[in-house]
Amino acid sequence: PAHLPQKDRDQMWPEDLDMVTYVGLRVECLRDIDIFTIAFFVFFQSRLAVAVDRKAILWKGGIKAVPADKTGVVVESLVELTKDGRAVDVIVRGSNGSKRQCQSFLTYIDDVLMQT
Repeated sequence: PAHLPQKDRDQMWPEDLDMVTYVGLRVECLRDIDIFTIAFFVFFQSRLAVAVDRKAILWKGGIKAVPADKTGVVVESLVELTKDGRAVDVIVRGSNGSKRQCQSFLTYIDDVLMQT
């Protein structure tokens, strides 16, 4: 993780008027004393990057990934570890008509997260 660049969310996830479908979820620790370790998140980043054939950009505490898609529908995800380490936020967005693909990719990311 020390070798990953520090990136700003706005830099990695700029507003895009062509992206009109958004879905997301938050995986949060149950107890106040629990946290996700940075090692856990780095392992998750690696697994997701491999799962999307390395069509991903990684930075400290975040990953932007694009699924392999041959239908021409544009879908991308942003996954971030919160600064306090207590939650992982997942957002998937897509172009017009991409609701099914967005939901499918969100479920896929959730599965990778839960298997980590």
